[in-house]
Amino acid sequence: MHAPPDPPTPPITPRRFALVLLAALAASSGAFWLSLQRHLPRDASFGSDALPGLAGRLTDVDRIRVDGAGGTGVTLVRTAGHFVVAEREGYAADGARVHALLAALADLKIAEHHRVPPEGWAGTGGGTRIELGGRLPPLLVTLGEPVGPENAYLRVGAATEVLEVGPAPQVPVQATYWIRQRLLDIAPATVRRLEYGTPPAVLALEREGPGLGFAWGGPRAGQRAPAALAAAEPTLASALDINDVRRATAAAACAAHTALETRAGLRVELCARGVTDGRHWLSLATRYVPGAGLAPEESDRAREAAATIAAATAGFEFDIPAARYAEIFPTAAPEP
Repeated sequence: MHAPPDPPTPPITPRRFALVLLAALAASSGAFWLSLQRHLPRDASFGSDALPGLAGRLTDVDRIRVDGAGGTGVTLVRTAGHFVVAEREGYAADGARVHALLAALADLKIAEHHRVPPEGWAGTGGGTRIELGGRLPPLLVTLGEPVGPENAYLRVGAATEVLEVGPAPQVPVQATYWIRQRLLDIAPATVRRLEYGTPPAVLALEREGPGLGFAWGGPRAGQRAPAALAAAEPTLASALDINDVRRATAAAACAAHTALETRAGLRVELCARGVTDGRHWLSLATRYVPGAGLAPEESDRAREAAATIAAATAGFEFDIPAARYAEIFPTAAPEP
């Protein structure tokens, strides 16, 4: 008994051949169309501004909000002509860093369009959101993951399209990055008087003359100060940067007190506010002390500097590096 023979294969008719060919063409055309949607032609916008018009409106930006993952964020607000950090009770922001951020956003150039979000795009729930407001239409952008050494993905508002832009800026979301960190910067050679302690137990050092060393003031007037103590001059007067800032706590006596005066009459009084959780806090006060034999312009500059520093620092306390705290407030008063 034999199995029945296989039915003959139906011949491929011209109609069937045409249908198969059309199906193949449709599949390949669909894939090609999708690839076109992912990458628009480069020559249409390559190198053009990602945020057109922003460069001419930077002075109209009065509010910047930066949000990162995990709810971390910072708000920068223009007040009386300069930016302050809202999360630090309105302490002054670093103007150079704020300007650099705005300039970098205005300078972003388009490298590629992506209608379909590419792999690596952080999505609307990730990335760094930057919102600009003020005297210009509100602008919201989201910076996604980096692309290569300089570029990053960018979404403008709620657009479905994603741009690849560059050069992409780094935008920290920590408030401490944005505060103005330079607290004092006084040339050591301009200091004429140093003081340690609080009245009446003040140990004073006075410079003997321009370019000369220090001698004791007060009861020890005329006695040469030891070299080791005179070395404190550049330490106290050199640039002092802060780690953080907070509103001043309730008024209390200083744990330690140090002061300096310049030849032009700028007096700076530094008050130790103690160490908490490894953070070293101080406050400061400035005023102008009239001096004799000064040119009017020198006195005017000192008076202006005292007023400027006082306006920026009044009501605040500052966390400074531990080493600087120890230099400014020695544990024991210096002795001859």
